[in-house]
Amino acid sequence: MPGASPYRAVEAFLAPIERAVACLGTGKVVVSPDGRAGTGKTHVWSLNGGDGLVLRGGAAGCRFQASMHYRIIPTDPEKYDIQQGRWRVTTLAYLYEFRSPDNEKLWAMHWHPAGKSHATFPHLHLYTVRPDGHFVTPRQTLESAVQWCIEMGAEPQNAQWRTVVAESEGIHQLYRSWSEDPPPAAGR
Repeated sequence: MPGASPYRAVEAFLAPIERAVACLGTGKVVVSPDGRAGTGKTHVWSLNGGDGLVLRGGAAGCRFQASMHYRIIPTDPEKYDIQQGRWRVTTLAYLYEFRSPDNEKLWAMHWHPAGKSHATFPHLHLYTVRPDGHFVTPRQTLESAVQWCIEMGAEPQNAQWRTVVAESEGIHQLYRSWSEDPPPAAGR
């Protein structure tokens, strides 16, 4: 999702994420200070400033947590059409979690290559199956996490949620730089 300026690149990056989150309820994607313009450093966005989103329906009271580390980088003209924008956003890490009403983690999709964990690859936690397990996965999108929440009983807040999630994920897939095995300096 390129943009003519760092700000526009971040807005293009966040817009589909915000549309997908809206399928679960009213949420705000909050970015770190200078997170819409600062190049050359790592930024973070988090759902509702880290509070996540309380879900409705069969998953009433459950909470969806989401955050992502990202960087604003120049568009590589060998990979992308710079006429669409000279700046883009690359993902450095993600964390999506589904928690019970008493805040117990039920599942999580993680990728944190620079973290302290040995699990620097994209992985899934199924806490009720194996609390300390890291199940290797391909890269997971926020949109797939939104779909998992709905499959766990969260009431969709948009009757067209499948279309919204598919369109949002399609935009991400069009501009991502990897999907299965992350390269050493991976990103969205």
